[in-house]
Amino acid sequence: MTTYILNTQTRSVIVGLVLSLFLVLFFQTTFAQVAADDCENATLVCAVTGYTGDTKSGYTPDHTEYSSGIFCGSLENNSWLTFYATSNEIILNLTVSGCTSSSNGLQIGIYNTTDCDNLSLSNRVNCFGQGSPGMLSGAYTYSGLIAGNQYLVMIDGYAGATCDYEIQFEGASQAVSAGSTDADANNIVCLGHGIDDIQLEATLLFPNDPLDWRTLGDGTFNSTTIVNPVYTPGTSDIAAGNVTLILDQVSNIGCTSANKVTLILYFSSLDVDIVASKDSICDGESVILTSNSIPGVAYNTTLAYSNN
Repeated sequence: MTTYILNTQTRSVIVGLVLSLFLVLFFQTTFAQVAADDCENATLVCAVTGYTGDTKSGYTPDHTEYSSGIFCGSLENNSWLTFYATSNEIILNLTVSGCTSSSNGLQIGIYNTTDCDNLSLSNRVNCFGQGSPGMLSGAYTYSGLIAGNQYLVMIDGYAGATCDYEIQFEGASQAVSAGSTDADANNIVCLGHGIDDIQLEATLLFPNDPLDWRTLGDGTFNSTTIVNPVYTPGTSDIAAGNVTLILDQVSNIGCTSANKVTLILYFSSLDVDIVASKDSICDGESVILTSNSIPGVAYNTTLAYSNN
């Protein structure tokens, strides 16, 4: 009889490999987004970051009543995504690979509704891939979207083709933007002369969702949860000459990247030191004035004099 001895070091390696494999499978299963097999459970994806999937994960025909006309072909292995539009037009940059038949691709329709029982031509934004070979790698434009609306996406393999694909939504924009009414086009704020507190402003695609302002400096907000707060720069902000402010909004639109904006404000001062080349002059003499004026800022100089 042959006896095999497994030493402690070998057992540790095996346990480590098994644990690593378990963690990989766990995270892939738990956190990977997978398109839903049925419309009612469409997977919410981020229109800014895109989506990677396939048509070969055992998808079955769903809502086949939409095969004629409402979709762009027959349904064999369709799946469903949903997203929130952040712009009025998106270009769907599609990469298709690994198809069982190199001559066939995908069919993708986008609908301005979340009511799976009422897809129609009137709420269909567009549908590509009606004719052979379907949608291959390329750019496809979907126009007429309404920013802030939620849309359904139906994806099917042309003639049942099973393929891998990647979607990037070009043209999808941020759901939040921020600036200051006290800053110029370059985000420069001239402190002093009545401007010690900075009025901020934000534009929100989803105005009813909660938000949070924060600073990477040492200044303070009069409120961090209102749309247009006032920020008072701290001593470190002013000494550094700038401050970075961040606005986050908590919106369930499938991603956080579209709901976050960074605003960098730069500080300057309108105070100007003027040095004269002479302390006094007589009639007919001239004097040279030197200042530390800020480039791009217009000044009016008024001289006051006394006769002594």
